[in-house]
Amino acid sequence: MKVIDRVNIEDFLEYYHNFHDATIESVIYDCSKSSAKVIIKTFWVGENEIHNGKLIPKNKSIKIVFNGVKKINVREIFSYDYIMEIYFKFINLENTEYMCFADNDTSPKFYCVCESIEYDELN
Repeated sequence: MKVIDRVNIEDFLEYYHNFHDATIESVIYDCSKSSAKVIIKTFWVGENEIHNGKLIPKNKSIKIVFNGVKKINVREIFSYDYIMEIYFKFINLENTEYMCFADNDTSPKFYCVCESIEYDELN
């Protein structure tokens, strides 16, 4: 698995186009390990391809693992709940820096504050 940190976060977000039009397929929270696993089906990955004048998106499913979960909130998510642009920032809580990931910044259906994040492409 690849770690997301301050050095590669911008490249990560750019490569996955800020998860625009992606969907959350599943969320599994393990409270005994303070970790969560989320499967996100992306729609735009890497460089876009054009064939016969049409833009052809490349998509992949990504497993994201949130370690050292401090706060998490999962509301009901439907298959038609597309992500417009994720909220992914470093934040300070109680004088400690955490990573904050949410499917949007105003009314998230998935929200997680954690110590570290790893990811891997599934297909």
